[in-house]
Amino acid sequence: MPSANLSRTKTPATRRLTSNELQERRKKALCFNCDEQFTPGRRCKKLFLIEGIYVQDTDRDDEVEMEEQLEFNEELRISLHAMVGTIPPQTMRIQGAIMGQGITILLDFGSSYNFLNASSTKKMGLVS
Repeated sequence: MPSANLSRTKTPATRRLTSNELQERRKKALCFNCDEQFTPGRRCKKLFLIEGIYVQDTDRDDEVEMEEQLEFNEELRISLHAMVGTIPPQTMRIQGAIMGQGITILLDFGSSYNFLNASSTKKMGLVS
């Protein structure tokens, strides 16, 4: 009977940071993956798997434990831009329609005002 050639894959090395370690790294502006200074857009030389840990206190009521666990899960959220080290865009382009006329809409998240191109208003017969 021939032996099967099985390839084994290595699991990536994990680095577990406690909530105190995460807070300390934020205060010092250190990268979560290495000990270098964090800057937006910076990329680490190695990729790491980040996992949160939760230490459960068994002396509390079930209801209190459930509330704390829900709060803890919210704290573990991290944006894709933060994980990858990119700066998120400030504008978003979407397609829309005004009075049946197709238009491209640019949403600027850093702006408090909205505007419509004057030539677009004339084409659609809108008052400007």
